[in-house]
Amino acid sequence: MPDNVCPNCGKKHRWYEAKKIDPITKEHVCRKCNTPFRSKNEKQEAPQKVPKEVLVASSTLESDMTKLVNDVLVSFNQIRESRKVISFPSIPVLYFGDYNQYQKSYPKIITVGLNPSHNEFPTDSRFTRFNEAENLDISNTLSENEVTTYLSSLNNYFNHNPYNWFDSYDQILNGLNTSYYMNSAGNNALHTDLCSPFATDLTWSKLRDSTKYTLSREGRKFWHRLIEILEPDMILFSIARKHLERVLFKKSGWRVFTSITKKKDGSPRSKPYDVEVSESRIGDKKVYLVFGQAAQQPFSSLSTDIQLQLGEELNRLFN
Repeated sequence: MPDNVCPNCGKKHRWYEAKKIDPITKEHVCRKCNTPFRSKNEKQEAPQKVPKEVLVASSTLESDMTKLVNDVLVSFNQIRESRKVISFPSIPVLYFGDYNQYQKSYPKIITVGLNPSHNEFPTDSRFTRFNEAENLDISNTLSENEVTTYLSSLNNYFNHNPYNWFDSYDQILNGLNTSYYMNSAGNNALHTDLCSPFATDLTWSKLRDSTKYTLSREGRKFWHRLIEILEPDMILFSIARKHLERVLFKKSGWRVFTSITKKKDGSPRSKPYDVEVSESRIGDKKVYLVFGQAAQQPFSSLSTDIQLQLGEELNRLFN
């Protein structure tokens, strides 16, 4: 039987290797780069007896996202009842952005915050940004179809007047040839939250330590499971350094990638702004972790010109 060649990365797959199934789109995808796999020979191939271990692996991968969504909902309902700090009505936000387009992107970029803002669920129209999920009964386990509806609400987030906090990542993402929004390159980034996927009435810094512990104890587990599903090429962190300790993927050690010596107005900084990079592995894939200290918003102490230049320099890591 002829080999199948991925049109994106050139990897050759035997017929049984091509049967990795994307947990959200349910498409066959390349095992190396996750590009949707559409072999010219696929329709002509006679039915084959697929090895049992391959079938088990595909079934497991297909159910990963559904299981994660329902595990997150159990935690959401338990904490909402006991702590009364979660914005409600609301839904957990596992990620923000178009997962389907993200899967076709190269490089695959993920940005990271701490937890969703209560502003994502305005009091006058709670589900204006997640309208597909408004009628879901999230107090119970979701079916496969309901999980699809839930994920659709996340995928369409940036089509529904997104919170302007995300503007702070625009220029760096542009430099990386990607965006949260539709763009000519066809690349889309996703945003995730390290500490919790639950929006809280207070900002993270104003929550009690006991509440932060309760939220992040489960939240960081959910984040790591999500990242294993998303398989990014680069993860951008612009948060307080102490939160990096919550990232449990094995790292090569942080090194200074670039030092920025000028302020927004062009005057010298008293202390350079260091952007640091570490290499990690998620499964068998190399991933770049990038850290820059946050101010009020991610990378907001840098001018937009410098942010764009930083993104372009980071993009060269993939060339």
